[in-house]
Amino acid sequence: MIYKIFKKIHFNFRFIFSALFYIFSFRRENILGEFENINIKSHEIIILAPHFDDEILGCLAIIHNYFKSKKITIVYITDGCKGGMKSQNSEYKNLRAKESENAIKKITSNNYNTANYFLNLPDGEVSENKEKLKLEIGKLINETQTVFCPFIDDIHPDHKAVAEIVTELKAEKKFELYEYFVFYKYRSFITNSDNIYISQISFWKAFKSLYFFKSQIYIDFRKELCSRINNKNYLTFFRTEKQ
Repeated sequence: MIYKIFKKIHFNFRFIFSALFYIFSFRRENILGEFENINIKSHEIIILAPHFDDEILGCLAIIHNYFKSKKITIVYITDGCKGGMKSQNSEYKNLRAKESENAIKKITSNNYNTANYFLNLPDGEVSENKEKLKLEIGKLINETQTVFCPFIDDIHPDHKAVAEIVTELKAEKKFELYEYFVFYKYRSFITNSDNIYISQISFWKAFKSLYFFKSQIYIDFRKELCSRINNKNYLTFFRTEKQ
């Protein structure tokens, strides 16, 4: 109990630090000239989120900028039971799902037009269920959609496994695919051979959305927020193959 209280205090401290960093930072890097803004032409977007919060960290600007004009489907791959406080029960899974729901409501001002799928694979065991997952994802994806999945070289094994499955499906179905960056050290993974696009959202809207994930006390949201500040906005980055 004492540990949980301490971690919650630490969680709030990191968010306060993020706000202060944003308010008093005199170094507001402008990198918009380096990358193009993403332009999605298809009418339907599929976001594959290995865990609750991945869709927000990686795609919150996509959800915010396109929820009025396109159908957005979020596919949650795992039950999320190994994140945060390391509790493993249905109550905790429901808590994490509710955090994602509230964050999306905040992004879209309670007017969101999203459909959610919950595949409920065991958290941390995506690699062990790749064939089953490929069949499930394959039922949801077609060539008319734009699909977002984690960066294929992501350090998290669940993220990497999902990206590998989607890459295999793309070879079969030829849909438009973008890989999103969850890890805050995204810059170290970008090379000159990559096609990188950005999407942006108000920093404060991102701040308020991420604050809902109070169960994720181990995530350093301070770094996630502060590493993506561009003037008054929070940037999300996407990689796609060269045409």
